[in-house]
Amino acid sequence: IYSLFKTYQKLKSSLAYSLTIGKYAESIITS
Repeated sequence: IYSLFKTYQKLKSSLAYSLTIGKYAESIITS
């Protein structure tokens, strides 16, 4: 259970990271 939770946390943080990079790139492209 613990390792599964840790994997979920890592997946969530990497997803948030990807979203942040996406928004950043989008703002550069549009400007």
